[in-house]
Amino acid sequence: MAGWEEIVVSLILCAPVAIFSWLVLVLHAARGLREARWCALAVGVSAVLWFVSVPYTGGGLFYSLRVLSPAFALGAAFGGYALYPAARAPWSRGIMQGALACLLLATLPATLTLPQNPYRLSPREWPGAGRQYVDVSRAADAELSRYLQTLPGHARILSECVSLPRSLAPAGITVVPMWSPEVAWLFDSKLTPVEVARHWRQSGLHSVVMTRAPAQLALLLRLARWRAPFFTVKKTWESGAYLVFEVTTAPLPKS
Repeated sequence: MAGWEEIVVSLILCAPVAIFSWLVLVLHAARGLREARWCALAVGVSAVLWFVSVPYTGGGLFYSLRVLSPAFALGAAFGGYALYPAARAPWSRGIMQGALACLLLATLPATLTLPQNPYRLSPREWPGAGRQYVDVSRAADAELSRYLQTLPGHARILSECVSLPRSLAPAGITVVPMWSPEVAWLFDSKLTPVEVARHWRQSGLHSVVMTRAPAQLALLLRLARWRAPFFTVKKTWESGAYLVFEVTTAPLPKS
């Protein structure tokens, strides 16, 4: 229930215009407008894809809402189409423009305080609230960088964190993303454990850095083909933001 409350609050705070557009879209689709039905179908498909993606999102529910971007865009487009007739009369045009301006102004504070609720903070706290998340993330990345530089063979690491390639580059550390074709073999069920271990040795990778997201860790443990006795995975370091694993391979049989 708490998760659904977070979603509702996020949509109300950040996308009231989109919510209005969806309601208008449903109304027109129910009246039989063909364009509205096609648009509603596309919005529905986007919503289903978002719902299915939530268990695989390590950034939390708010972060997962980015999958709804097509639904927001379609809703905005249809909302503009539906409001066009009301813009013909001067009095209705003024009411519509005033309502839209109020909605947009109400969402502006959220752009300063994301992911926090701006209306639970005083206006003086709004500028600092947005910076707080960035500052915490940069401090965590700097702490990780200092640790990695103490490790032998730290020039290349494997990670699912999208912020690390930029933050670790000044230290001369290359981050190989887990979704890169370069490491597709790590998740290839057709390869034998020996072949995967051989690929790991040839890759020059020794360490894996993960954010402390349960969904991401569970996905890695389920899909990565680190099979014993060829692999040993050992946690070597952790912070409030990251986990570092050392991955080594046993002597392999000659091919």
